[in-house]
Formats: sequence, C-alpha cells, structure tokens
Amino acid sequence: MMTRYQVWDDDTGNIVATFETQDAVVDFLRAMLDRNGPTGVSDLAIIEFPTDGTDPVTVLEGSELLAGMAIST
Repeated sequence: MMTRYQVWDDDTGNIVATFETQDAVVDFLRAMLDRNGPTGVSDLAIIEFPTDGTDPVTVLEGSELLAGMAIST
C-alpha cells in the first residue's frame, strides 16, 4: 500500500505541501523550522493519506508536531 502525506495549515485550512514519503515531510518541516522558528510550524499538521481508500489519519499537529521535530533534530 502506498501512502501520501500532506502538510496542512490548521489556521487557514489550506494544504501547504504534498509528499510521497515521510522523510520528505520531515526535511520540509525541518527547513521551515530553521527558516521561520517554532511559530512557523506550530499551526501545521501532517496528514497521512493511504492510497487504498481508507480514511486519512492525522500523524502530528501543533505542539505534538513541535515536540516531534525537537526530538528528530
């Protein structure tokens, strides 16, 4: 099963970016964190979209996303 990932802005409800791999999402968010600081990613969410038609799942968002990025960096 293939999965796609999207980064969403919780404040605006807009898609920020779409990725084929989790590693690509992490690289993108690290760059945003480096460029914009914590406030630049605190309103974002990572959503996993399985291509088999099952429902999307929120992977991380808000403060959980920031905590996850701190652990990963």
